[in-house]
Amino acid sequence: MFDLIDHQNTGPKSELVYEVQMTNWSPYSYHIAYRIKISDLRKNDLIVCGANAEATSEHAYNVMICTYVVLTRSKYDVEGQIVCPAYGGNVTRNEHHRPIYTGGSAIVDSDDYKYISLVIYTASTAALPDDKIKIENGYGRMYILHYRQRKSKEGSL
Repeated sequence: MFDLIDHQNTGPKSELVYEVQMTNWSPYSYHIAYRIKISDLRKNDLIVCGANAEATSEHAYNVMICTYVVLTRSKYDVEGQIVCPAYGGNVTRNEHHRPIYTGGSAIVDSDDYKYISLVIYTASTAALPDDKIKIENGYGRMYILHYRQRKSKEGSL
């Protein structure tokens, strides 16, 4: 059984990036769209998270946009323990706007994590070196629920 320890959200207009650099393909350029600092995160805690954003493309070609959520040691890291695996889709030239939704949960595998971040990357085989996707200001957020396993009366988990 788990007890709720903390809950947080980034709040409105909390985007950390408003443009995401496109690549023609791998290697991608990774950008942190939202980040939350988690206090007292411990190994075997349960993290539940959800995030949403809106991407806009002004380009006359389709653009792949992918996101994932990761626990990290530094607020600048884009690698760590995956909470929500990479998920993506295309912003088509007819669509113009693309809502992004992701969510998931994970049992924390280390005492060293301090942050949770929504990471975004984009690509198109038609992209030029300076092409970007816009992340709309105020259209998204990230939230977390932080649980800790309750100890039994004997003191074990």
